[in-house]
Amino acid sequence: MADSVARSTIDASVFGASLVLEPRYRDNRDDPSSLPSALTDFFDYDNDAGINWNLSLSLDLPLTARAARDYRRRLDLATVIASGY
Repeated sequence: MADSVARSTIDASVFGASLVLEPRYRDNRDDPSSLPSALTDFFDYDNDAGINWNLSLSLDLPLTARAARDYRRRLDLATVIASGY
């Protein structure tokens, strides 16, 4: 039975969030291989440089959580009975 309770956390809802920031450079950069150029181009807001933001949210809802939990509980009970405890 303890196994069934411990595994019930698998059936819990899970919320996830991810934030990604990427530099956005202008299309006509002077010398992309130069570090100083890369830094100054990054802050050139007048020519469409800046930061690309990407926010992802996810929510996993187990649709059969109760059924799976009951099934595992019955399976654990049958295993205990079969083992003779």
